[in-house]
Formats: sequence, structure tokens, C-alpha cells
Amino acid sequence: MRGRESVLLTTMIKQSQLISIISAQEQTMLYFALVMTLLVVVVIFYKQNEQTIDIIVSSKKLLADGSYYLRWGYNNKTGKPIHVDQSESSIVVTRGGALLSSKRPPHHFRKGKDLNAMEMIVLDGSEVEWFIKDNKKKVYVSSNEVKEKGDVITNE
Repeated sequence: MRGRESVLLTTMIKQSQLISIISAQEQTMLYFALVMTLLVVVVIFYKQNEQTIDIIVSSKKLLADGSYYLRWGYNNKTGKPIHVDQSESSIVVTRGGALLSSKRPPHHFRKGKDLNAMEMIVLDGSEVEWFIKDNKKKVYVSSNEVKEKGDVITNE
């Protein structure tokens, strides 16, 4: 009887080692699946909260004194209002001069399009950029034309 118990015990030990190996592999696969699921959730959350605002020059007009009237707008494509710090919405004049009609550029952006976000008068030969976080729009004003990123925009 002792021999049979020994064989049975050996078989049980071998089977339990096999079960342990399978369990360790399954556990590793479960951890991997969990980590990948969390990564996908984080990426989806980040993409949904990504602040996508397109900056638009909605109106431009050559004035009698040779300066230009520019109206800026935006398109908030996130489907929800966005608020950025005042320091994250700024105007930079790299050449020439510009006079902003309001105290500062907007930093509250309603969902959808707003073609009347900000107005300014710009001198001929100026370069003006509006930065909203990582997005920016650069406008060149010179000799009877207004250019955005190299494309000529006809005057109104």
C-alpha cells in the first residue's frame, strides 16, 4: 500500500506544480491585461479633456489711415466650455504695432464658434500672434493684404 500512496503523492505533487506554473502565467496575463486596460482608460480620458480650440481671423478691413481692423474668433470643438488661465491666452506682436480694443484676450471659450472674441487695430507691416495654450495663429499685415500662415486673405 505504501508504494501506491507514494505514487499518488508524487502525482499530486507534479500536478500541483503544473497548476502553480499555469496559475503564475495566468496571473501575469491578468496583470498585463489590467495594466493595458488602465492605459487605454487614461488615453481616452486625456483625449476627451484635450483642449482643442481653433483660432480664426473672422474679419479684416483696410482702414482709411492705412492700418487694419482685425476681428478674431475661435472654434471650440470640445463640445464643452473651456477656461484657461489669463496667462495662457495672450497676444504677441513680434513686429509693428497693434491696439487691442479690450483689456486682454479672452480666456473663457464657449463651446462652438465665436467669431467676435476680440478686436484690434494693426499697423501695416505688423506680425501678430494669438496664443491659447499650445495653439497659435500668426497673422502678417503688409501692403494691402493680410496673411495667415502664408495664405493670402482678401480684404473686405
